[in-house]
Amino acid sequence: MPFGLNLGAGAVIKVDSEEQKLPFSTCLAQGCLVTVALPSAAIDAIRKAKTFSVSAMSISDSQVISFNISLNGFEAALERANQFTG
Repeated sequence: MPFGLNLGAGAVIKVDSEEQKLPFSTCLAQGCLVTVALPSAAIDAIRKAKTFSVSAMSISDSQVISFNISLNGFEAALERANQFTG
């Protein structure tokens, strides 16, 4: 996530209409991180999803900043990751 966000407000991931609020874990030189653990049910939901987004609140004006994430290639990337983790 970029800098300039209200870290205390956390971030929200949204898969279709299902939302989950997550805390920021740390910030590095490249940006701020949100740790996400995805159980099997969540991965299945993402596989079937039409939309996926992440949003957070700006610290300067309290506006919600949303990032739409393409799910194109998700299945192939997941299969490749599974090859490494067994």
